[in-house]
Amino acid sequence: LNPNKIVACLDYMESIGYLPDITFVSNGLALTEKLLARLQAYPGKMRFNISMHSLEEHAYNQIVQDIQKPNAPLCHNEHRRVKENLLKLQAAGIPFKLNFVLLKGLNTSDEAIQAVLDYALQLGATRIKFLELLLTKELNHLYGYFYRLDALRERLSDQLTLTERSFRRDVYRYADTPLELEFQHCTCARGCNTCTVNRDANFTAELKYFPCFLHSDEDFDLKTVALEQAIA
Repeated sequence: LNPNKIVACLDYMESIGYLPDITFVSNGLALTEKLLARLQAYPGKMRFNISMHSLEEHAYNQIVQDIQKPNAPLCHNEHRRVKENLLKLQAAGIPFKLNFVLLKGLNTSDEAIQAVLDYALQLGATRIKFLELLLTKELNHLYGYFYRLDALRERLSDQLTLTERSFRRDVYRYADTPLELEFQHCTCARGCNTCTVNRDANFTAELKYFPCFLHSDEDFDLKTVALEQAIA
């Protein structure tokens, strides 16, 4: 949301020789030409995960407005702007994958799934991550939209070749293409003390720190709690 601060972070990390792998998880709206140019110059590995839950504009607007942020106004031409920014990532040669939350009745038809597969191949996306709707106590009213990952996997089974399997995710090669499909469950049954899966530090644009992104109701507000204290 503040490209100047991202540029400052990159400048500082490069000045001390610290070049971690970086992943931006975004709805794709805040990309600017200046930021893209700076990201292209980063000598470490970088990628984007962009939310693209439907290629049909009405369904997309319904998902990001009515479901995700009912109390916030929809950005002007949001669907078109995200698609334009994906083209800019493609032109800049920055790898990206598409995050696609399955929502029954909105984006799970054969036509909707095929459209996003074709679109990812056209754009040169590295992967599509299919996710189940994460249902928390606050989101129980959305249960009617829940669609099982396994149901989609069964529908596509004759076009999938398993390449990777772990506790939370399975990765498949899609048909005879370079595109990978990732099926990720948002559940955890092992317990935090033995978890080797959730290795990332997760920070949101609202300055919140999530020790475990699977428990999305447990976070620290970094505007009121020091980062060192939050991590401890």
